[in-house]
Parts: sequence; structure tokens; C-alpha cells
Amino acid sequence: MKNRAIPSDQDYFNEDSLKYYRDLKASLATRYEEGMEKGMEKGMEKGMEKGMEKVALKMIQQNEPTERIIAYTGLTEEQIEILKNSQ
Repeated sequence: MKNRAIPSDQDYFNEDSLKYYRDLKASLATRYEEGMEKGMEKGMEKGMEKGMEKVALKMIQQNEPTERIIAYTGLTEEQIEILKNSQ
């Protein structure tokens, strides 16, 4: 009959530490992915807004009415006024 080693307190500690490490690693990976998704969404929104500002500037240069610029770009009247004053 072979002698079986009886797990020591150190073995239980190592096992618990490994489980904790794996849980922490998985949690951090999930948070990282969520953060990346949020960042991408914000970046896309910012890019769309900049694109609409470019469209609005072209419309302003063509003397389009503010109401039409609002309807086509979704920008606010205040944003359009700022663009008009920036030229």
C-alpha cells in the first residue's frame, strides 16, 4: 500500500490563494473589457458629433437656415451658433 500524503495547511492555503487569484484575474478581465466597450462607445459618439459639426459648417457656409441645420445634424441651436461665431 502506498503512503498518501496528507494535505497540510500550506496546501489548503495555496489552493485558496490560487482560487482567489483566478477569480480576481477573471474579474479584472471583465472590467477591462467593459471599460474598453464604454471607451469605444464614447469615441464613436464623439466622432459622430465632430462629423455633424463638419456638415453643419458646410451648411452654414451655404447659408442654410438654422432650423434645417438642426433637422439634418441633430445639433442644438446653441452648438450651431458657436459654430457660426467660430468662422
